[in-house]
Amino acid sequence: MYSLTLEITKRCNLNCSYCYVENKEKVNMKWKTAQLAIDIAMREAIKQKDKTLSVYFIGGEPLLAFGLLKEIIFYIEKKNEQIGLNIFYSTTTNGTVFTTEIIEFMIEKRVRFKISIDGLEDVHNENRKFVNGVGSYSEVKEKLVYKEEFEKMTGIAVHAAQLINTNTYTKFSASFRHLHELGFRYIETEINAYQKWNKEDKICLFQQIDEAFEYYISSRNRGQLWVWKFYNDMLEGFVADYL
Repeated sequence: MYSLTLEITKRCNLNCSYCYVENKEKVNMKWKTAQLAIDIAMREAIKQKDKTLSVYFIGGEPLLAFGLLKEIIFYIEKKNEQIGLNIFYSTTTNGTVFTTEIIEFMIEKRVRFKISIDGLEDVHNENRKFVNGVGSYSEVKEKLVYKEEFEKMTGIAVHAAQLINTNTYTKFSASFRHLHELGFRYIETEINAYQKWNKEDKICLFQQIDEAFEYYISSRNRGQLWVWKFYNDMLEGFVADYL
């Protein structure tokens, strides 16, 4: 598989405290830049044994450049008529800008996506605010109906992308359970390694993670089928140490 990541816009309607994008200019990727990147990626994908190309759209908030995203996919599809690659599309979104038009297109083209959501309302709103300072949780929750429609029509699970921070970790276990209760069947949890964690923070965080482990294992033992990638990664790492 050959993977192509396209930062299609620097624009974003949120001002998250831990965002990695420093300069959120109101600009999209130039079409010629996107076109050149696609042409190169498709040539490289042809060389792969599985003839597969993965295209990942990032931002900013990628769905604010929905028109460009559509144009790119149409361009790839046109070129692929003569090539016959296996192509997969995906993106990460803050979950606040979904519309019927956007989700119908994503269903049609099977554009997989993950939603950045940190958990409980107060936990999420602590770091993920709109540019006017208002928390974004209520808007994200309201638009989860689009997530449900996508899963219903495609059978593809939408991922939750959760970040644990030094100002929210004391509620991690409850936030983790909350994401599951919201209907997420695949949760990706990351610890913010760019922040300073003291000894007391780490002890409390480990306790929170232990509670989350117990909840996850218990629910799986009751027959609930869902995935916590953090748990799987930890298990694989543990096994790898002994092989």
